[in-house]
Amino acid sequence: MAPQLQDIFVAKVLLVLMMCLSFHGRVVGGAPSHSDKSRLLVELLRSYDKRMYPESPVNVTYSMSLQRLERLDETTNLLYISALEVTEWSDSRLVWDPASFNGVPHIPLSPDHVWTPNVKPDLKILDDETVQIGTMSDGKVHQTKLLRLALSCTPDLANYPYDSPSCKFKVEDLGYSTEDINLYISEIRSGADLNAYEMNALWRTNSFNAVRKEIKYACCEEVYETINYSINLSRKPNGFAVRVLAPAVLTSLLVLFCFLIPPSCGERSVVCSVLLVATIIQMVSFNLSVPMVGGGTPFLGVFFCFSVFMAFFATVVSVASLNLARGFGVDAKDGGVRTVDSSKTTMLKIARFIDVMCFVVFILVFAIAGGTILNNHPTPK
Repeated sequence: MAPQLQDIFVAKVLLVLMMCLSFHGRVVGGAPSHSDKSRLLVELLRSYDKRMYPESPVNVTYSMSLQRLERLDETTNLLYISALEVTEWSDSRLVWDPASFNGVPHIPLSPDHVWTPNVKPDLKILDDETVQIGTMSDGKVHQTKLLRLALSCTPDLANYPYDSPSCKFKVEDLGYSTEDINLYISEIRSGADLNAYEMNALWRTNSFNAVRKEIKYACCEEVYETINYSINLSRKPNGFAVRVLAPAVLTSLLVLFCFLIPPSCGERSVVCSVLLVATIIQMVSFNLSVPMVGGGTPFLGVFFCFSVFMAFFATVVSVASLNLARGFGVDAKDGGVRTVDSSKTTMLKIARFIDVMCFVVFILVFAIAGGTILNNHPTPK
């Protein structure tokens, strides 16, 4: 009986050892090793020639994710941005059976060893760094790059500081027509993505769009494809209404109320002169803060010119009204100036009538012209 129990015990021990070895084999065999990937890399690149593109036409999908708006240099009209681009295509020469390489599903590659499409933005590239390039077992290749770009962007200063410049650029595969490469906007990834965008302190990014277009040049019969990008921005006023706009409007209103001061009051011309100088100082200060390069004339610059004219005209009218209100005549005996009491009342009425008429006319002019100037800009968001 004892030998039988011993045989049963030995059989159970052998069964447990076999199960452990089987499990160990599955664990070791299920994880591709470094040697498996090295063997796959050698096999893929054995007869690979990067100078030749895959079987044409190659379908290339492209997408760009805007990461950061660094700055808009308004002296050179250049917008500096950082972006992440992803390019995807298929290469039949990079297809393998994962089972033959211990289940390797994908492998990273170097752009120095494989063919890559020459898809680039048609603008100044400040920095171009390939973050990753890899291929799947079915031959699908994806390439990720970090870019720093400088694109032309001219703001329209007519609505400063509520201007919304639109900056445009295009992406194309230089040297390849649609017979060789078809360029598409990625459907899986948005062609123009703002999900990872970092907010800028001075500019608000309203939209980032991409449109695919086909171009045929006069010199050639081939058709070329491009992806046109547009970035729409709007300047953040950052308290502009309180710091600049409100003082400008209040100063102009004070010019109107100069006509309510009695015409015989000599301090009235002093007040008008002070308001004229204050308006000129405001206009100079505003001009120093406005970029010198750009299209259009700022609406507030036009308003300041209008206010200076009003203040100047009010000063001239105040001096004339003062002389009329006090009345004057020439004493032929001593050549001095003497007051003519008989005409003083009439002159005062004429001066007062001129003040009332100027006040009414200036109110209408300010309401029509000033309102038109100040409302001729987009509402800030």
